[in-house]
Amino acid sequence: MKVIILAAGASRRLGLDQPKSLIKLEETNLIEIQLNQLLKAGISPKDINIVTGYKYKEFEYLNVNQIYNIDYDKSHQVKSIFCCANFIDFSKEDILISYGDVLYESNIVKELLNSNHDITVPYLIDWKNIWRDRLDDYVTDLETFRINDDHFLIEIGDKVTNIDPNGQFMGLACFKRGALKKLENVITGVLNGNLTDLNKIEFTTALNFLIQNRMEVKAFPYNGIFNELDFPKDLKRLKIIIEENPSLLNLEYLINAEIIK
Repeated sequence: MKVIILAAGASRRLGLDQPKSLIKLEETNLIEIQLNQLLKAGISPKDINIVTGYKYKEFEYLNVNQIYNIDYDKSHQVKSIFCCANFIDFSKEDILISYGDVLYESNIVKELLNSNHDITVPYLIDWKNIWRDRLDDYVTDLETFRINDDHFLIEIGDKVTNIDPNGQFMGLACFKRGALKKLENVITGVLNGNLTDLNKIEFTTALNFLIQNRMEVKAFPYNGIFNELDFPKDLKRLKIIIEENPSLLNLEYLINAEIIK
């Protein structure tokens, strides 16, 4: 299983001058915790790829493959994914995509690895309490996430109006049996139709394009440790989660794999 971690963005909404995944947390940072959980789930260090951009040199102490998104300051997640096409065979590989600014445990990675579906995403079922902690007017940051009775995704990534979503996307997705190539083909079709610019496409929008093209995206509920790092309150919540779960600071797998130079 190849892994693509999307970590090209800055932390402007946090008011900090560094990549979000490198913000100091105790004696570590989010990317180190994330890498440790991936290794704990059974991912091989040689299969991990980090897409960098803003202050990319700050990631160079990590002994994993790094791919630079030259358009990091004017693009979204899909451009970062496409930057990996020359290094990973989208048509053959099983590929896990992870946002670089989210906290999760190894158990959710294992669930994704064990999925029998071509495309699988987890979703938060306790999203309302989490989003209320994150923002005073939390509805403004919500995106649609609707599933059918068989837990297949039928809508994602649009602004929420008057209907509560079934969950919230967690910044994780697993593509098996070359399914990421299907995403690339769908996006290429959209671009050829001059419907949008590659730099403007967010990952959830891309997943929505897949659904519109009748491709199945399996969704499963998750209620474990999770935190996204976008707003000042997110950083406070992240520090509380780590304080309450000190095992997250045990970087045994990261150290044994000699990922830190």
